[in-house]
Amino acid sequence: MPVSWGTVFDQPEPEELLELTVIVPARNEEECLGACLQSLVSQSDEVFKLGRDWELIVVDDHSTDRTLEIAGETARGFTGVAVIEAEKLEPGWTGKNNALWTAAKRARGRWLLFTDADTIHEPGNLRRAMHEAAKHKAGMLSYSPRQIVHGFGSGR
Repeated sequence: MPVSWGTVFDQPEPEELLELTVIVPARNEEECLGACLQSLVSQSDEVFKLGRDWELIVVDDHSTDRTLEIAGETARGFTGVAVIEAEKLEPGWTGKNNALWTAAKRARGRWLLFTDADTIHEPGNLRRAMHEAAKHKAGMLSYSPRQIVHGFGSGR
């Protein structure tokens, strides 16, 4: 008989919902995680305040480098940032999906934004994404308004 882990709808609703939970799965991302997290926490302002209106969850997916330490430094510096470890990997699951599911189960946001640790977010991107989703009455939005690419074919 297949094992069932349930759905997000089986999870208890948090007492108080925030507008957004940003989830960053990270495995051996010491080279880029700091810049990603800085670009996210810098989106906090009086209108859209980290810890009051939104939260950031970094999920360490069993890293063997300084990823957990870097995430912890950010969490210590900002209210509303949590660092958790991915749950035990179940048979048939991939590490990234498991890390995302671990965070989604504890998220308190009406919206969930999943983003990779090697991304940089421009100022206002979080609110812009939520505005686009609401404007178009979307249940899900794949959002990438601008990408800064370094590497093959980018000329850098």
